[in-house]
Amino acid sequence: MGPVQIIVVAYGPDAEFHGDALAELQRLADADVVRLLDLLIVTKGEDGSVTIVEIEEGNDFGLHVSALIGIGPEGDDGSEPPAADLDPEQMWVVTDEIPPGTAAIALIEHRWAIGLQNAVAGSGGMMVANEWVHPLDLEVIGMTGE
Repeated sequence: MGPVQIIVVAYGPDAEFHGDALAELQRLADADVVRLLDLLIVTKGEDGSVTIVEIEEGNDFGLHVSALIGIGPEGDDGSEPPAADLDPEQMWVVTDEIPPGTAAIALIEHRWAIGLQNAVAGSGGMMVANEWVHPLDLEVIGMTGE
């Protein structure tokens, strides 16, 4: 398995969904660049309340993401979500970062990195840190993406 990342994409109350992001994710999956492992859609109210949006009845979409961030849903059999087994210190706190509106929280495997990961491990190395750099931080240091 390649490196796995949790991505949170927020859409404000006036956002218009055209399916462009899903189409691009599908293109990347078809090219075996990434693999969508799980997806949770939530809405956040002005009062800070977070509600899970059911994507499709009778499936387990969002079960793994919700376990990592510590919010619903229960399993189809009524069992407790896997989050019940995680130490609260291990959970990702992402709902605080979501502004009012709708957010997609995706768990994505980076398939492109499997070879690199194996090469590093094969030579006795290991990943010790991983962080995405925000585009505004790159702009501050003079990198423009060209």
